[in-house]
Amino acid sequence: VHHLKSRWPDAFRRGELDFSTRGNGLVEILRQPDSKALLGDIRKMLMGGGLDAAARAALTEVLAAAGSGEDLRFALELSPTRAAVLGALAKRGRPDFDVRPAVLAAVMDEDPEIAAAGMDLAASWTVAEAGARALEAASDVAAPTSLRESAIRALGALGGADAESRMIEITLRPGDPLQVSALKASFSISREAAADAALEILLQSEQLSVSRDVFMVVAERAGSLDLLAGRLETAKVSPEQAERLHAAWIAAGVVHERLADRMDRIAGVTTAELEYSEGLVDELVAAARAGDPVKGKAIYQSASMGCAACHKIGDSGGIMGPDLSAVGSGVPTERIVTEVLWPARQVKDGYALTRLTLKNGSVVQGYPQVSRDEKRLLLRDFATGHIQEIPAGEIVGREEVGSLMPPTARNLSRAEQVDLLSYLISLQGEPEDDDGFEEIFDGETLSGWHAIPANTANDWVVRDGIMSGTGSQNRQSFLAWKEQDLTDFELELKYRLPAGGNTGVQIRAQPDPSGKRPLVGYHSDIGHAGIGDEILGAWDFHFTGREEYSCKRGVRLMIDENGKTSRTAIEDPFVPADIHERGWNHVRVVAKGRNFTFFINGKPASEFTDNAKAGRFDSGRIALQIHDKGMSVEFKDIRLKKLDMESQPDNLK
Repeated sequence: VHHLKSRWPDAFRRGELDFSTRGNGLVEILRQPDSKALLGDIRKMLMGGGLDAAARAALTEVLAAAGSGEDLRFALELSPTRAAVLGALAKRGRPDFDVRPAVLAAVMDEDPEIAAAGMDLAASWTVAEAGARALEAASDVAAPTSLRESAIRALGALGGADAESRMIEITLRPGDPLQVSALKASFSISREAAADAALEILLQSEQLSVSRDVFMVVAERAGSLDLLAGRLETAKVSPEQAERLHAAWIAAGVVHERLADRMDRIAGVTTAELEYSEGLVDELVAAARAGDPVKGKAIYQSASMGCAACHKIGDSGGIMGPDLSAVGSGVPTERIVTEVLWPARQVKDGYALTRLTLKNGSVVQGYPQVSRDEKRLLLRDFATGHIQEIPAGEIVGREEVGSLMPPTARNLSRAEQVDLLSYLISLQGEPEDDDGFEEIFDGETLSGWHAIPANTANDWVVRDGIMSGTGSQNRQSFLAWKEQDLTDFELELKYRLPAGGNTGVQIRAQPDPSGKRPLVGYHSDIGHAGIGDEILGAWDFHFTGREEYSCKRGVRLMIDENGKTSRTAIEDPFVPADIHERGWNHVRVVAKGRNFTFFINGKPASEFTDNAKAGRFDSGRIALQIHDKGMSVEFKDIRLKKLDMESQPDNLK
């Protein structure tokens, strides 16, 4: 920037530099002391004409992110209101002028995307007058999930007696997909009431994932784990509840001595003492090489051990701990033995947990990452893998926790320990496949891919060989492969939803002429099981000026040339129980002529044949979707095989 400052400012003023997909870079430039004059140029460009919608949106976001108080007023009052601009404003401190009229107009907007962004802005700037609308939106189960979630966050920030009672009501409403979100907001208002509600959910819910998320939410507020531990010490817990809660506690990856002791007690678990010695390690290494890996696998997968909740092998498992798919080929056997039986003694690099307490009473924990900015600490969230930036000035307490892994393996018999170790050292990774597919994601960059809309480019990054998308605003974002006219192909990929959410794969995608959506085309749904009836595994028809046919999970749809439909059931289809929750799932999509099939984890999910004369798409893009703000989705192992006519069924040649 400084080296070329004699050239680029004039080029920028002439409109020769395009920052529509690099908004963050422009923000950093404008924050430099000698670049402030360019903010005036941006205002002039926005007030004038000649900018397309993407460039206008990107520049307004930049003005909101880097400008002064008057720039914030300009961005806030600029018409039409854009959710992305409101999102950028929410990251700034509340300015001195009266923001209430504009913020209240946003939260009342008929567009749920703008209303949700307005809720987040009201929370950030503490606009208490938005509370009534937030109460209404949070309680409306028919409202879009993203709007309800933003309203719940706003109520947590704004507080008040009405907000407290409404959050507890939603928290204790069985089946509400935002139970845990409401509980999190409740802890911001009243820790005592929220701790009571957390205990009630833990004792009533039969879903391990819900119980796990409750533990994780409680851990996010300073002192709240002690409150929950006190309540659990006097609660009556059945053996069935105890088993489920103990498994959820392990899966949550929360470290708290008092609560851990209570979890072990109610589950009847005691940790055996085992003194470390090099001789014992050598003895176990020799025994493991003659052990039974089949029995060891069963031990590894058992709920009482909880290994699979934290570690991934192949496509299954969690991400809190290291991937064990090839641990037997990449880690010395002596170290495997040590880390399994004495996990605190030797922690793998990058997996030593740090816990931070912030000024606002929240608690953040994760694995520290290298930061080039001394004023910001980077933590990798152990549950999602995403990087959090924490300003150093906000940190009031820091604790080096060390390993998340409990020494559960010490409670096994010696024979069971040997078999478990035998299984781990047998893991050598998967052999590479050579079946005509082309890798279209290199695991290091987004080369060949671009975001649609262009100003959502910063929602997509590559980390540790994984393509990661996080919704930054209340809008859909797609990451599209470069080829615009793909016809017949097979697409394979693996995806993971670290914390739920709605996503999918758009094929034969084309720009939406109406502007309603970024893209139209055929859409295979791979969102979490709770997003709607038979949605996970369904085909959606996202079109303008054409009927959006229903092709739910387990259905084979036939559309004739006049658009009339018939449906039959698929034998032994994919069902939600086949999904690896928060783990990697395999997706295969096949487009052959007018026939489209969709598989999840090797089982057929849904299928359709589109013979309609009008409205059918015969070519287009492949695009991966982020549906909602705040959600995250990850993709890897993305492979494409183009099909020629000889590979097609005879009736489609």
